[in-house]
Amino acid sequence: MIEQVRCDLTRGLKKAETGRSGLTPQQVLRSLVLMRVKNWNYRELRERLPTDAHCAKFTDFYCLRCRDTMRFHRGFNRLTPETLKAINDLVVQAAVDLGLEDGQKLRVDTTVVQTDIHHPTDNTLLWDVVRVVTR
Repeated sequence: MIEQVRCDLTRGLKKAETGRSGLTPQQVLRSLVLMRVKNWNYRELRERLPTDAHCAKFTDFYCLRCRDTMRFHRGFNRLTPETLKAINDLVVQAAVDLGLEDGQKLRVDTTVVQTDIHHPTDNTLLWDVVRVVTR
């Protein structure tokens, strides 16, 4: 799996061995798994890695600081859909092996939020046209 992540990270790069060092394939894979299992966003992942010794050790960051969330975002975005599917399958298989899930049903959490919506009227549409044209 790490080799598949390494291929995704170096895909399309002319000289992958040169340049600024980024996240290693192990760090990308383990950070993605941790983020998915814990249901964290990028900010929570960045903030918790330096403070939680177990998470830092699991992700191979140890004492390294994560200064920005864009490093994670760039690393995760370079992964292909096939790699993400393989990672998700491994996580589900691990949960089935541990007896946490049976792997038969997919549970999705959705939240509906009420918001104020301004329904367009003829006057507001005309005003929008006037405002855009006069720019």
